[in-house]
Amino acid sequence: MASKLLYFSTICFPARQKAGHCLANIRDAPCRFRVIGERRSDEMCVYTDSSTILVRSVGEFYDESQVSACWDGEETGGMPSGSSSSSLSTS
Repeated sequence: MASKLLYFSTICFPARQKAGHCLANIRDAPCRFRVIGERRSDEMCVYTDSSTILVRSVGEFYDESQVSACWDGEETGGMPSGSSSSSLSTS
């Protein structure tokens, strides 16, 4: 959903939302904006336009297509009772 902003407009992109967000200047005139937020060390960001994941605690980016389920390829001796890899959450 695109919205046109006026001079001194205020917008908010809440954290922990599953939708991506973008601010684009479609005019020939300069655009100034201010970002206010935290840069938490435990933060993970998913860049949906490039399928890239930032894990800030290690300062590394990962290609989302290369990410596997937690137990893929691991010799676990079996999952604990009542557990399955499909029940794991990344939130």
